[in-house]
Amino acid sequence: MRVSYLAYLAMREKERRERRRAAADAQRPRTR
Repeated sequence: MRVSYLAYLAMREKERRERRRAAADAQRPRTR
């Protein structure tokens, strides 16, 4: 159970970072 719990926490942290990065990219216009 502990391993799955750690994997769950890691997944949540990764998802949170992805959302934050996506929000930042949405705010700043791309100039490529």
